[in-house]
Amino acid sequence: KNENIVSLSSDKETIYKLSKFRHCNVMIDDLCATDSERFRKSNDEKVSRILQQKSSGGSITYKGENARIESTIFLTAEYTPKNHSTINRCLVVYASEINMDTLTWLQENQSMYVEFITDFIRWICCNYDDLLLKINTYIATFDTFQEIDSSVYSGVNRVKRTELGLKVTLMLFLNFILKHAENTAE
Repeated sequence: KNENIVSLSSDKETIYKLSKFRHCNVMIDDLCATDSERFRKSNDEKVSRILQQKSSGGSITYKGENARIESTIFLTAEYTPKNHSTINRCLVVYASEINMDTLTWLQENQSMYVEFITDFIRWICCNYDDLLLKINTYIATFDTFQEIDSSVYSGVNRVKRTELGLKVTLMLFLNFILKHAENTAE
């Protein structure tokens, strides 16, 4: 049983369960479509509270213990929440169809993914100084092109930080893959 996958029970219980995992991926399953407006609204509110707690740095008390999520949250959903504040805390990825053969292959070959991530982390550690220079250069370039009036929307800085983090991670992945391809060709 995967204990880092939880359902939308009470939001405090969910946060407590997820707080037991540190610096890993956790999943909340599943924000599902329903005919009950009350049930849907309740689940939307739970997701919103969980994501706000995650992004605010605060903690909750559950059964006398403090709990705080310090992991990356994946949420499966059949619809996109309407709350703008919730959406601004998310990277939304639409999946129109899941290829079950591919999913089965990925499940059967988990060690290849683990090996890839291990190599990626090792590569970052071995090339840290060079990568840090690239990242700082990229960040300076990124910031100079931003002309957003943050007084219009207070969450704009959080959105910009999220976008920057994703773009830097993508840049690192692309650099790693290109270096890996060069080494493989040799």
